[in-house]
Amino acid sequence: MRAFQRQRTEIAERPGAADAAAFEIDADTGAVTLLANPDFETKNSYSFTVVATDKANNSTSKALTLTIVNLECPATTIVDPVGSPTYRCSPDALGAMRSAGVDVANQANEHVDDQGSAGLLDSIRRLRAAGIAAVGSGANAASAIAPAIFDRDGWNIAVVGIGQVTSQP
Repeated sequence: MRAFQRQRTEIAERPGAADAAAFEIDADTGAVTLLANPDFETKNSYSFTVVATDKANNSTSKALTLTIVNLECPATTIVDPVGSPTYRCSPDALGAMRSAGVDVANQANEHVDDQGSAGLLDSIRRLRAAGIAAVGSGANAASAIAPAIFDRDGWNIAVVGIGQVTSQP
């Protein structure tokens, strides 16, 4: 697909592409963007089909599904509570998450450092070891905003994790 010189790129409404209306695509770059912030509480997997057409009107398409979860706590055995309440989950659960198809764990949330920086870094290491990309957290700002990049049959997918904590009125 990388050598395929696009004339037109679109997201298609096709069977199995139930989420096509939730995305927009830049026809020049092929960048796919969610139109609104995802609600990871109710939906963590999005499916859509990307169709690219070259100048000779030849088309190629790829149905894409990526499963993302919001990991609302560090997955660590380190116990170093910071603040209250604090959360953590057992890293033993990460294998089951990966087996269930989880590709990405977003950690851009208010509980990511509940077990201190050591717990955060341990969680990132354990996620990666389980084959799950960690986004939205890191040892510094640059690593926290760095995308997880996937190659699915020649189609590049980049995921970033960004969170916002708002105060309640």
